[in-house]
Formats: sequence, structure tokens, C-alpha cells
Amino acid sequence: MMKKVLLVLGAVLVGYGAMQQVANHNIQTKLEQQLVNIQKQSGINISYQDVGVDLLSDTVNIHNLVVDDKEHNTMFSINKLTLIGYEPNKISELTRLKLTGLTYSQYAKSLLPEVASLLKDSRLNFDISLAYDSLNGDSTLVAKANAEQVVSWELGVALSNTTPLMESSLLVREQQAEPFAKNENELTSDEKQLIEAISRVYINALHFKVKNLGAMSEFLTQQLKINQYDDKTFLVRTKQWVEQSELKQEVKAGLMRFLNGQQMLNITMTLPEQTTLESLSHNLTMLNHDVSAFSEYVQLQVTGQ
Repeated sequence: MMKKVLLVLGAVLVGYGAMQQVANHNIQTKLEQQLVNIQKQSGINISYQDVGVDLLSDTVNIHNLVVDDKEHNTMFSINKLTLIGYEPNKISELTRLKLTGLTYSQYAKSLLPEVASLLKDSRLNFDISLAYDSLNGDSTLVAKANAEQVVSWELGVALSNTTPLMESSLLVREQQAEPFAKNENELTSDEKQLIEAISRVYINALHFKVKNLGAMSEFLTQQLKINQYDDKTFLVRTKQWVEQSELKQEVKAGLMRFLNGQQMLNITMTLPEQTTLESLSHNLTMLNHDVSAFSEYVQLQVTGQ
């Protein structure tokens, strides 16, 4: 009996290994095709060391990417790109893209004089995820980034009525995979449907968080100096603005704790029901510079350290 079990287990492992090899070959072929298309359309060249797919975790890993511009100048490198849950012919319940260890080249740094050196010289990491619930049509988009040992950021958006958007996105992806080319100056019916679906998405809530990882204060000082601000003067004036504003006391307290400690700032906003991008833009325009009305409209909450 044990011998039969071992034989079956061995057959399963061999079969999985064979499927893994086929999957690796297929993903590399598709990746090469995509990189050729990018090079033709933009002149940007992307090279990499190796690519692999894990069937069990539905994960694709690409190692040691290097991105060159059309003049063959290296712009940046990425230690690892990880794509989780993406399925080109299916709506995924969770799609996640991670960029680990992005570093700018010296040439790229020279093109960014308006960015603080602490940020340009850091190893950067990005983590973007989109979770979709097919039962109720809700989605959550979360984008995280950090400059190692400097600062981290996080932006989250809670959405509803996203099923039409997901379905339209799938149709557009399938269309883009077709071999024939379309007129790039004209929108297809699927692309028009996608734009319409975006306009019908409801924005329920947003949150933003920034956290000190060791050198956030120095980063802010550098960035302010580049923009010709004295950091101490800027801090004093910002505190004065907060104190004199018509914001709620708990919001003021959260902002002041962050300005004094510069360790963590967390901002959340809860929007009225069925708020679309268009209605949000319209209402913000109507509110203009009325800080009190704005904070009431978005149910602003702030915590800080």
C-alpha cells in the first residue's frame, strides 16, 4: 500500500514539475513578446536575468530588470518584480504587483534635480494590490511605497459598483491580445465602454499614511530646501495655519502631533454614498477653499505622532 502511495505521489510531483517547466517557458515567451512591443512603441529597452512562475501560488517572478531609455542610457534597475493573481483571460479576485529594490542610475538622478537626494539615493520598494469581490462588486485599491530607512507612504481607496469596470477591462485586455492592429487614434467600442464604466464607479473612502523609517525629517528638510523654503519657517507657518483654521479640534490635534513629532500621519476620508469621480470633482470645486466645509464633506479624520 505504501509503495502505491509513493508511486502516486511521485507521479504527481513529476507531473507538477513538467507543468512548471511548460509554464515557465510560456511566460518567458509572452514576456519577450511584451518587451518587444514596448521597445517598438516607446524605444524603451527592458532586460532581465530570469523569469519563473509558481503554479501553486499563481505568482510570476522576474529578477534583475534593467530599464534603458531610447538613447540607451540606463535609467534604473529592479531586483525583483513579482506579479500575483493576474490572469489575462479572467477577472481576478486579487491582483498584486510588487517592485523590490528599485535603484536609480546616476544618469537618472541627474535628471531629477527637484527630488531630494535622500530619496534618489535610496532603495525603493512598491506594492500595489487590487482586491475585487464579485458578490457585491466592491473593490479595494492599495498602493504602498517606501524609501528604505527614510520614509514610507500608503494610499488606499475603497470602491463600489466596480463589476462593469472589471468586465470592460477584461474585454479590452482580450482585444489588445488579438493579432490585428487597430487605428491607435480611435477608441474601440470596448474602450468606450471602459471609460463609461470608470465614470460609474463609486468612491466610498480614502486613506493616506506616511511613516518615518529613520530619516523622514531630513528628507523633508532637503525637499523644502530644493523648493526654496526654510524648514523651520515652513514648520512655524504650517502650525499657525492649522491653529487658525476652522478644522475640528480633533483634526487639528492630529495634525499638530504629526508636525511636532514627524513620525506618522494617518488621514482617512469617508465620502457620501454614490460619489463618483465627476461628482467628487464638482463638489470640491464648489467648496473651493472652504476648509471647514471640505472636512465635513469628506468626514475628515487625522491621527499623528
